[in-house]
Amino acid sequence: MTEDEYQKLSYSLHPIHLRILDIVSPYTTDYIWQHEPFTLSLSFFNPNPNNCPCSPEYLPHFHGKTRYGDNLEDEWFVVFLLFEISRKIPDLSIKVWDSDGEVLLFEAASFLPRWLNPETSKNRVFIRDGKLHIVHKDNMSLNSKLLEMLGFLATFEVDIGAPKSVQLALEKRISGYPQRAQ
Repeated sequence: MTEDEYQKLSYSLHPIHLRILDIVSPYTTDYIWQHEPFTLSLSFFNPNPNNCPCSPEYLPHFHGKTRYGDNLEDEWFVVFLLFEISRKIPDLSIKVWDSDGEVLLFEAASFLPRWLNPETSKNRVFIRDGKLHIVHKDNMSLNSKLLEMLGFLATFEVDIGAPKSVQLALEKRISGYPQRAQ
């Protein structure tokens, strides 16, 4: 990528970044984080693609992180924020994970389809349009790359929303936010 192409892409993504920050700011301004606040930045290169479960070496994206320690409320507050972002910018596809893996799947583990497990969930679980989406193995190969999945999400014509029981488990977990964060 040339410097000029890099600048053009950066400028085109900057308004989206500002919109995301505008969405989360009312919720985070007075929030006291356990260890470090949730940060979000525009990134083009993944400095360590082996440790990041979703990003190849080069993929323009917004990258957020926080260190929450023992305070799971911080983690679930971030999940709430990500669902809010996806409701207000429905064309974004959002991935979230923690050191244990697909955090969204853990909460609804007893409701997941039998074919979905830690080995088959890579690049399949997204927040989009205020809902959890799971790309079914019948729609895309189990070893599909992230870019293929993102392309599918952007153009899908079939319902790939997670099962209603999974959606309800996640909704229950983040219910009460943002008031609960205060």
